[in-house]
Amino acid sequence: MLAVICAGEISAQTPPRWFDEQSRENNFPSSVFYTGFATGNIRSGENKEKASERLRKEAQAYCLEAIRVNVSSTVSDYSKSIKQMATNTEASEKIEAIFESSVKTEATAEIIGLKVETHAAADGMLYAFAFANKYELIGYYTASLSMNMQQLESIVSTATQFENNSEKPKAKKQYEEAIPLLVKVEQSQNMLIAIDPNASIQRDKSAKYRSEIIQALARLEQGVYLFLQCKEIVDGQEIVYIADKLPGLLTSNDCGCNFT
Repeated sequence: MLAVICAGEISAQTPPRWFDEQSRENNFPSSVFYTGFATGNIRSGENKEKASERLRKEAQAYCLEAIRVNVSSTVSDYSKSIKQMATNTEASEKIEAIFESSVKTEATAEIIGLKVETHAAADGMLYAFAFANKYELIGYYTASLSMNMQQLESIVSTATQFENNSEKPKAKKQYEEAIPLLVKVEQSQNMLIAIDPNASIQRDKSAKYRSEIIQALARLEQGVYLFLQCKEIVDGQEIVYIADKLPGLLTSNDCGCNFT
């Protein structure tokens, strides 16, 4: 789903510069703009405002069609990668659920700068025109990609340090926080490629981080089960001291242990 940031107004009777096909091509060339055009009359049960809004949405839909992000394919790609990289079945299912949830949460991509104008002709016909400048979109998604990639690098680096220090809960939390950023990175990449096939999108770097996150979460989901039996003798007397203290000491050191 794509959310639209739009602006526009019902124009005066003078035909606008996008009214006919030749004017649209002259003023909004396809090399620079994405455009959408809709026309119709007022239907039964509608007033001019409702009819104009309907045509406005139709024009928006036509404009967005060329750059629409296919969210379902993104989810599918994530799932395939997770199944290939996570060898532990239970861990794979948990990680896949996290990724799919993040994709759906971030599935609304804003089309920055999309504008819509409408026109009411003297004969009662209504017209709507939507347009977005490709270079403005490229600039926005390039900046978004760079910012989210930097944040992603920082979080993965921190998570790796925690894991190397055997601080598993902190590492897992950091890796999970990296997932929404990775989703944003890949959505910006998809948008840039849709707009400009020659755009620089750092696809190899994002794939590397995706692999690292998936494999790390799979590792962190795995655990080792130990059975501990303590026998404490002090001056010939059997006591219980270390056994009671051990769970608290290990848990307080953030080792990620659970005791039953």
